[in-house]
Amino acid sequence: MPGTDCTGGFGDINAVPSTAADVQPVYRRTVGNIELDLTQLDTSAPVATEIYNGAGTTTVLVPASADVRFSCRVQAGDVDCLGHRTNGMGGPVVTGTDRGSGGADAPQITVDITQDAGKVEVRRD
Repeated sequence: MPGTDCTGGFGDINAVPSTAADVQPVYRRTVGNIELDLTQLDTSAPVATEIYNGAGTTTVLVPASADVRFSCRVQAGDVDCLGHRTNGMGGPVVTGTDRGSGGADAPQITVDITQDAGKVEVRRD
């Protein structure tokens, strides 16, 4: 989305929160790479975050056990959110829910990613 408010500076964010309280409600970059590793979360509390990036690569790693709700959009570039893909200019928003291996007690994670240019990826690790 041209004009997305991506204030947040330049450079990379590499975050590995260990509790739900450690997960920021919003991560922002004007230009840079964002890697949010949620595989170390020690919580059963639901986790939700939004990510805004002007240009770069945004990667969110989620645990194999988690149920993940996602919304991923990029104005120009590639999206691969748990196997749901799009690429090019002005592609559609990729949304969905991907159930993990955790069953009824699985961690609940919601990610909403908006990016102007580059690559967006949500994957299990």
